[in-house]
Amino acid sequence: MDSPPEPVLTPPARRWRLGALATLALAAIGGWAANITGATASHVRTLTQADSWAVYYGDQEPPAALQGPDVLVLEPDHAWRVSALRRPGQTVLAYLSLGEVHTTRSYAPILTATPGAIAGRNPDWPDALTVDPRSPDWRRLVIDEVAARILAKGYDGFFLDTIDAAEALEQKGKHPGAAAAMVELIKALKQRYPQALLVANGGHSLLSRLAPSLAGLATESVFTDYQFKGRHYRWRPEADAQRQQALWAKAKATYGLPVLVIEYVDPHNAPMRAAAADQVRAAGFIPYVADIGLTALWQTP
Repeated sequence: MDSPPEPVLTPPARRWRLGALATLALAAIGGWAANITGATASHVRTLTQADSWAVYYGDQEPPAALQGPDVLVLEPDHAWRVSALRRPGQTVLAYLSLGEVHTTRSYAPILTATPGAIAGRNPDWPDALTVDPRSPDWRRLVIDEVAARILAKGYDGFFLDTIDAAEALEQKGKHPGAAAAMVELIKALKQRYPQALLVANGGHSLLSRLAPSLAGLATESVFTDYQFKGRHYRWRPEADAQRQQALWAKAKATYGLPVLVIEYVDPHNAPMRAAAADQVRAAGFIPYVADIGLTALWQTP
């Protein structure tokens, strides 16, 4: 295996230009909701026909380069003109982290000033603050402000990240009911914006309660893995890969939803990239093979 390049471990800056919660006008929310329905009604409301996908948190690629994958996940802080870059039949989702908030988000100070809203930090991403999903302030912020502003930009829905953080909090014994609160948060998001497509990244143990609200499932590192401590890419041990494959194959069959997989591979290791994509497809999933930073757009072999 080639020596991997030094990856960029800091997530892209997410510079939300959101107003304070107190300035949010209910009339504006109503207008956004009306525009959201009109913007998405003409798009296919299922991901079952997708053959390719990509996750891109950068902002340097020309819009034409983003039209390849059937499903595209973008960082909504960037000034993308979604209606202009979306090709016919393409689904464009916005990244939305529900279990963590990066310190560069403009609403991070609101949460850090709210007693009980922040439950810790992610040791792999020190600038990522773990959010307690039981916080009513977090729920109001997501539902009433963040989601509405994103959908008003023309996105078809959300790629819901870090939802596993809720179960991790509960397992530590200090946040009983955190997993149930995450489920209710996602259900409330779907209820408020029924036209929005939701793809859950991870959260396998929550799927029995979440599946009716979802258009697709996503997971990371079924066959490959990235070691943060040593900063290197590797294959998963075969037994671990088989367990992951079986877990998500059963979820796909049980809930009838497509499974989108991100495999992390050294961008300079072409044979490993191709092999990872082949294994994901052979398992019946849709692959995207990328570097750990997700700030470059890669064409999956």
